[in-house]
Amino acid sequence: SERNHAFVKSFGAAHAIDYGKEDVVARIMEITNGRGVDRVLGAVDSATSDQGGKVLAFRGGIATVAGLPTLKESTFDDAKSVHRVAYGGAHTSDNRDAQLDLARMADEMIALVVEKKIDPMVQQVIGLEDIPDGLAQLETRHTRGKIVAELV
Repeated sequence: SERNHAFVKSFGAAHAIDYGKEDVVARIMEITNGRGVDRVLGAVDSATSDQGGKVLAFRGGIATVAGLPTLKESTFDDAKSVHRVAYGGAHTSDNRDAQLDLARMADEMIALVVEKKIDPMVQQVIGLEDIPDGLAQLETRHTRGKIVAELV
């Protein structure tokens, strides 16, 4: 929303788009003079990943965390790449190297947080009994950071 534009730009974004009031695809194509973008990270659902696929430039790539875009033969007409980020797959695989690599990445990320080199953006800490309310709040998509459940 417009109230979050300054917040988004504080991370280095040149533009902020209010998905509730603007046609995201049309606005991106306007900003890029019809070229589209080189990379998209789809982190919401398949519908937003579909939007991301529509704004990819020639040889652009989309990586999805939550929901692949609809894939058709024509999806790849512009030499586009689609990647699914599935870190959780290492946990259920028999690939011990992948599991250890995931653990190493987690250790490195935790160290960066401890050293205050990255901000985990924790908005609030809740107790076990408040998890249903926390999940409901996340579903509204109006949180700016993470809601962390403290299990004591």
